[in-house]
Amino acid sequence: MTDVTERAASTRRGFLTAGAAVAAALVAGEAIQPPASAEAATTVTSVNGKTGVVVLAAADVGAPPQAQADGTAVVALPARFSGIDPTGARDSAAGLQAAINATLEGGTLIVPPGRYLLNSSLSVGGEKSISISAFGARFVQNQAGAGFSVGGAYSDPVAVTSISTANPDTVGGGNLPVSVIKISSSQGWVRGDVLKIVSDDIIPEGRPGSSGLESRLGEFVVVRTANGQTITLAGLLREDYSTNVRVAKISEKTFALEGAEFETTAAGLTSNYGSLIYLYRLKNPTVSRVKVVNSSSAVIHFASCFGYSVYDADIAYAVDNPQNSQVGYGVFDNASSYGRVIGGLFRHVRHAYTDDTGRIATNSALTGYGRTYGARIIGGSALNTTSNSWDTHHCSEGTEFISCTATGGLAESTFGQAGFGIRGKNHRVTNGTVLNMDTGVNVFNESGGGETHGTVISNLVVRNAETCAVQVFVHSDGHPKENIMDTEENVTINGLTAVDCGRLINAKNAVVTVRNAEYAVPAGADGVSYDGITTKNSIVRVYNSVLDYSKNTKGTPRPVVAITSTGYTPARQQTFIDGLEVRLSASVAARGPKPFNGVNHEVSGRNIRFDYPFSVMPGDCSASSTMQWSCTAGAGAANADLNSSYVYISSTALKTPFAGVLQSSDLQVIVRAVPGASAYSVAALPAGKVRGQFVTLWMNDTSSGSLTIANGTAARTLFIGGTSKVLKKGMQLRVFWDGTLWRETT
Repeated sequence: MTDVTERAASTRRGFLTAGAAVAAALVAGEAIQPPASAEAATTVTSVNGKTGVVVLAAADVGAPPQAQADGTAVVALPARFSGIDPTGARDSAAGLQAAINATLEGGTLIVPPGRYLLNSSLSVGGEKSISISAFGARFVQNQAGAGFSVGGAYSDPVAVTSISTANPDTVGGGNLPVSVIKISSSQGWVRGDVLKIVSDDIIPEGRPGSSGLESRLGEFVVVRTANGQTITLAGLLREDYSTNVRVAKISEKTFALEGAEFETTAAGLTSNYGSLIYLYRLKNPTVSRVKVVNSSSAVIHFASCFGYSVYDADIAYAVDNPQNSQVGYGVFDNASSYGRVIGGLFRHVRHAYTDDTGRIATNSALTGYGRTYGARIIGGSALNTTSNSWDTHHCSEGTEFISCTATGGLAESTFGQAGFGIRGKNHRVTNGTVLNMDTGVNVFNESGGGETHGTVISNLVVRNAETCAVQVFVHSDGHPKENIMDTEENVTINGLTAVDCGRLINAKNAVVTVRNAEYAVPAGADGVSYDGITTKNSIVRVYNSVLDYSKNTKGTPRPVVAITSTGYTPARQQTFIDGLEVRLSASVAARGPKPFNGVNHEVSGRNIRFDYPFSVMPGDCSASSTMQWSCTAGAGAANADLNSSYVYISSTALKTPFAGVLQSSDLQVIVRAVPGASAYSVAALPAGKVRGQFVTLWMNDTSSGSLTIANGTAARTLFIGGTSKVLKKGMQLRVFWDGTLWRETT
């Protein structure tokens, strides 16, 4: 305001009436509108008793004092904070930092629309928690270092002297076990405090480090009660701690950022300026509705945070160049727990989401310890990523990808490209969709080490995956357990729809369970094999699934394939099937002669149905296999009535006439023997597999040869009359397995 003796058009009364609203508008960053009336009835000679040149203070216009307004919100205006340049021509870091420093605990900093060059990181000091609202503001990373780097702290760690288990009574009467820790000195912690417990023990599933740098155990816990040096936790510890165990309390500091836009200058895209947003040692930090044009490396990076949330991020591009340590992750989690990423569109990034636990020396700061645990990635869309769209590393546990999609892309690294790349333990992929990727889900170990167990895939749809809908490759070349079958379940799948994919399941050294899967095979191309289930040195269990080859017109269809595993341990493939339907046509049967392919393949199956017969049924299996199968094509197809209760033998196979019987689990089996003009002798029948199984051996009516079967325990037979049987054309022998002998019955 200037001279109050100016003519009445100055309208002091109208301004005074609007004063509080104007102040509020300043705080909120709104445009100040002129008062509705600009005329006074008479000439004003004073304002609040002041005459002459008047400067109005906040109280004169009904606005709160600056300190009081700053307690709610601070507006980062150049007029107040020297150095802020919203045109982007000059560095604004110092001015914006001053605005952050002026924002009080619990307050909000409002950054007006503009372009703000950052030649250094912005941070929030001490234990102050603030939020920053920056809709329409674009921050330009112009030097190595995060655009925002905000961290909290841990209290001084204290030694844990013992860990035990207790069953405390509760009001509701429950007494589930909880962990109790004793510490070296009393800390004054109270119920609900969040602690981090760590030890120098190595995370067992992690990939090995080197030179004393390893991924080490740690987790967040919640205090139930504290009594001096005895701390009772609100649940059981997940990990087993033994070496240099210590614990500290994470501070209450948090941080929130909303509405900002980010980009990195061209120099940073090749020089590696690092993460754009780096948040560490915070409780429940939040990043919402940010937009990123490009990033030199990781975009939103959380380290050792207890809970975090990312809402509706829009990330366009992040450099994927690991050789220059540029890892273009959309959201990156280091050793945090209970994070949430909700919604968002991530395109042309290495991974839309991933985690990792660094490798640290013993007795390091607590920040670097522990797994990523319990993250929930919900409803995100990944488009055109340069590696696995959604990803985990070996040290993490319990990450869930819920209703996430992955579409297309072109790999720029050696890790291949899958909709979901899973390492670590107890992860879940639920209600996901993958389109036009190399692989739908890739469950794997890195060549240098690490373990992957307990993955659960539910209700996944994969379309146009060139290699495989779900691939499970563990203990591959270079791994410390190279070519050794795993001893734990790697993946359980319940509900998988694969359309126009190269394979349904591809397993190596793995243990896999598949329920309720349907594989719709593509029309195909010449020279390409289309495998339903491929197994190498693995155990695969299949329940209530469909392999649909009915639209396949080119290539080699192979429903179940065992790959030779010589030199592996145990060097065999085991496939268990309960409910498998194979749909095919005459064309498919002509191009793929066997439904089961491969050697040293032990198959145990029942309820296996083919709607058209292959020329060789059921195909290749080891002698130890047993299957119940049938064809249901009807009278219009030759051999449509083939099934596992009918065995046809001729030539030298007559010397072991019950070999095919042992591969059938049917209770009634007929063996048709065609000796031609030759005479064959059977020294002993093999032991049966199904107690009470009846076998009828029928000699072909047109053969002139014979088949002699000895009687006695050495031959595992007991015939009526106690003598050997000589069977000729048209004769039959009916026996059943009593658990010890094949007994003749009338």
